[in-house]
Amino acid sequence: MTTIAMYLEALRSGEAVWRDQSAELGTVATSLADVDAALLGARVAPGVQAFLDGWGAQLASLGRRAEGHADAVHDAAARLGLVDDETAARLAALLPHDAPRGLLDRAA
Repeated sequence: MTTIAMYLEALRSGEAVWRDQSAELGTVATSLADVDAALLGARVAPGVQAFLDGWGAQLASLGRRAEGHADAVHDAAARLGLVDDETAARLAALLPHDAPRGLLDRAA
């Protein structure tokens, strides 16, 4: 038999970290998009704009990936909660009707 011990608070914290990273990456991508490369002159503007566009796209992609990781951690925490609830319900069904039910109560 395999046992998995996972603290839901650690998952929630991990989700928050990924969401924060996504927000930071989005902020930087927006800042790059706001740069007016034309102010640097006709000779360098195209190269600078290509650089800004490339980095902006990469940062946006990383932001979406970070958001996806946050969603995956959130889903994992929700599924672990469901498994725990289902397991507790099945175990409760196996106990005699006069068994103390408080033994299976979960902390919220």
